Amino acid sequence: MVAFDEFRREYMIPIYAEKKRRRALNPGKIVPQTDPSGPLLGDEAFEKKLWQRLSADVVARRDLNKLNAEIQRIEAVKREFAKEPDDVKRLAGFVECDKQLKNLIPKRDDMEDADGRAATIALHLREMYDARTIRLLAPLIFENDHESFIGEDYAKSSFTFRKIDALRTLQRFGVITTETPPVNHQAADEEMARPWREWWMKNKEQFGHVYELPKPVAAALPAPQKTELVPERKTLASDEALQKPATLAPPPKAEENPAKSNWWIYALLCCLFALLVFGIWSSKRMYSDNE
Repeated sequence: MVAFDEFRREYMIPIYAEKKRRRALNPGKIVPQTDPSGPLLGDEAFEKKLWQRLSADVVARRDLNKLNAEIQRIEAVKREFAKEPDDVKRLAGFVECDKQLKNLIPKRDDMEDADGRAATIALHLREMYDARTIRLLAPLIFENDHESFIGEDYAKSSFTFRKIDALRTLQRFGVITTETPPVNHQAADEEMARPWREWWMKNKEQFGHVYELPKPVAAALPAPQKTELVPERKTLASDEALQKPATLAPPPKAEENPAKSNWWIYALLCCLFALLVFGIWSSKRMYSDNE
């Protein structure tokens, strides 16, 4: 909140004051400023500072759609892991998903803050109905943040579409007096952006100082980590190894002591020997008694 208050005080309050002053001069009317000469608000330093803020936020919010899509994908994976019956696999999936979300969500929040600041500046520049704002708005239509139209009267709103719509609004109110591309309500954003971009490239010198955004960096986002979905009701060979304990061979039996394993033989021999001795002794006694 503190950061937004500083942004509002430094960049937006001067624009609010100018809009209020112009409405007071022409109550209930919109009188367009068609002369693009001179700096915005008559303050060249403020205009350059405003462009630096606007362009920095536009660059910072690049790849916001891609990042949102990646976060949604990981959240979908997490919901799939919730269906996993194995507690260990389910917990491991949750931990991995939460780890990735913890890294991506703060980046998404920063991008959304930048997107909000850029949208706020662009909206109030449009509502000034001043030709000097076009040199700040027109460079933004070169962003490749497109959503296709659905039907005749509805389109998914995108950054590019909103900036083209701002130029169309200025056209309707007579701020843009030179030739502008026709409106095709059934065209996709890319098709609608092309003629407006061509128009700007032909006419930008009429609007004074020309601002340009930095070129997009090819790899603005790190490659997303791969999070595998749980297999659909199919048990893979690798899963069987996790779900079922391995069948182990029974442990080898300890070798038996031959002396212990043959004890009964020794006992039998001892008995036989004892009987033999007893028989000899008995025979001798009977023989001595007969004498």
